[in-house]
Amino acid sequence: MLDKETVARARHLWPLNFFWTELADADLVGRVVQPHVEADGGDALEQCREADEILADAAFEAEDWRSRDGRPPSDVVLVSSLNALNRLRTELLRCHPHNPDALAKLDETVGEVMEKFGDGERGELA
Repeated sequence: MLDKETVARARHLWPLNFFWTELADADLVGRVVQPHVEADGGDALEQCREADEILADAAFEAEDWRSRDGRPPSDVVLVSSLNALNRLRTELLRCHPHNPDALAKLDETVGEVMEKFGDGERGELA
């Protein structure tokens, strides 16, 4: 109806991607529905960024892990940064599974943050 068409086509069935009751079923439903949507000219469910853009975000996150006022960050700040890096790594693996160089670079960035975390450069919790 939104496309002002009188006949429903496979590309109009994208809302079915969200018809699940258990989170565990979300991936299964998407794997069944989405290929039909895209084959009929529908939009991709998940958009992918270029690997370089993901790596740039990871580099920024690694540099920004220190608190703004020059003091070492708290454990909460470091864990938040590691979570963000993990999300970026997951995105890289999903969108660029055949790019081992990008994955190695991101893993190196994560390793650098982990080294800083383990070197006692962080502040102690009060």
